[in-house]
Amino acid sequence: LLEMRKPRLALQMCDRALALDPDDAKALVRKAKALAALDRYAEARACFARAKLADHTDDRFVARQIRDLDALVDSVSRATRSHQRRLRRAFAAGLVYDDKPDRAAPRGAP
Repeated sequence: LLEMRKPRLALQMCDRALALDPDDAKALVRKAKALAALDRYAEARACFARAKLADHTDDRFVARQIRDLDALVDSVSRATRSHQRRLRRAFAAGLVYDDKPDRAAPRGAP
């Protein structure tokens, strides 16, 4: 389902599997990937951590997944900060306008 770009459905299916077996490492890893696809990074990291503790889990695989997730979160954070800086500069330079009317102005005023 993740390959089909349906992370919400994948998340539901993982939750069903985990209701039957809360320590299913495969379901935990897939749930973490679905959560990451939904930009729910903290929850994804927690699922990876649970998978790491589960029986029959390849610790190196899960550790690599956690590193990849952390790298993604860092990348998104840097991009967000950069975008915010560009927006602030654009507003300061008058390149972006607030097109909403001033709420303090009385109705009917020009």
